[in-house]
Amino acid sequence: MDNVFCRNVFLYFRKEQIEQTMRNLLSQLKPWGVICLGVCENLNDMNLAISPLGHSIFVPKNSPHLIKPTAASSAASAVGAGSSGRRHTGTGPKETAVVIDAPPLRPQNIGVLAVDDSATVLALLKKVLTPADGFKVFATAKNLTEALAAVARLGRHFLIS
Repeated sequence: MDNVFCRNVFLYFRKEQIEQTMRNLLSQLKPWGVICLGVCENLNDMNLAISPLGHSIFVPKNSPHLIKPTAASSAASAVGAGSSGRRHTGTGPKETAVVIDAPPLRPQNIGVLAVDDSATVLALLKKVLTPADGFKVFATAKNLTEALAAVARLGRHFLIS
């Protein structure tokens, strides 16, 4: 997967379930992938190999989005050169990460399985994630049972090459 949006799901899980689900999601994430959670979801005190990239946005610890700044990249960021920016990760000592651009989108559409219990949110996602913008919504689901059925039915569309 390139990106995972998991909004307001972990609120209902126990800590162990959250850790296991996050490990499963991370195992399916491409190296440049990003996981976005709901703002109320908490991953504190969990044994996960992730780093925050922003509020409720996480990447694997070995993500190419995180690189230690060199003197040259720090100077370039300070004068506004390039599209990369420096951000405080928000945890631990003031460690700075340089955010780099993800690889270009593939020529074909990015496949999406949208899962949300709100019919309104699903309808909005289908309007926003359009082929013109590089997406193809293969299916929508209101719950885990429907999502698993959609993955079983459409699994070939989501195979990682």
